[in-house]
Amino acid sequence: MEDFIDEMMNEDDWESTMLAKATLIHEAQLSLSKELNRFPSKEELCAFTKLSMDEIDDILQLSNSQTDK
Repeated sequence: MEDFIDEMMNEDDWESTMLAKATLIHEAQLSLSKELNRFPSKEELCAFTKLSMDEIDDILQLSNSQTDK
């Protein structure tokens, strides 16, 4: 039972982390768009958020797959 609870808590932590990162990227896109007067590149998002290109790609991919449904 303890293993099950630990697993559920780890899933919740992962989901919370992904949601926080997706929110960070979204806010960065809004902020940089206003500052640059255009949509920011992935490289600019990486520099602004301090997330890796892989993290940015993964989160944007997850976000896009959710909006396609």
